[in-house]
Amino acid sequence: MSHFTTVATQVNDLVCLAEALDDLKLEYSREDLVVRGWRGNRETADMVIRTGGSYDIGVRRLKNGFYEFVADWWGVETSTGKTQEEVLQPLLQRYAYRKVSKEIKAKGYQIAREEKTEKQELRLTVRRWKA
Repeated sequence: MSHFTTVATQVNDLVCLAEALDDLKLEYSREDLVVRGWRGNRETADMVIRTGGSYDIGVRRLKNGFYEFVADWWGVETSTGKTQEEVLQPLLQRYAYRKVSKEIKAKGYQIAREEKTEKQELRLTVRRWKA
């Protein structure tokens, strides 16, 4: 019996996800695409995030162009001491930052100010210089 479960996301850009993983200093691979789980169970993915233990988190592309996370979340929590939410929340927040940054730069804007609220929300102020 597999312990793997998936988490749907709004992630659709692996480059921004890789940048977010780099920012958080999380190890990942785009070459060894085997996600390790309970009792040697394996899944395949487009990217594998290493947790530092014997359980991994996979990032797998769906037909709609978005990605899902697949993992044995019990094993991830046991080996890292972090729940699924504690692992994914900062990653998804940093992904959103990278994705927004990429999109605003493509439209000619730049980040003028960043601030984190008491609720750990990130607020960005952007501007564009007119020539």
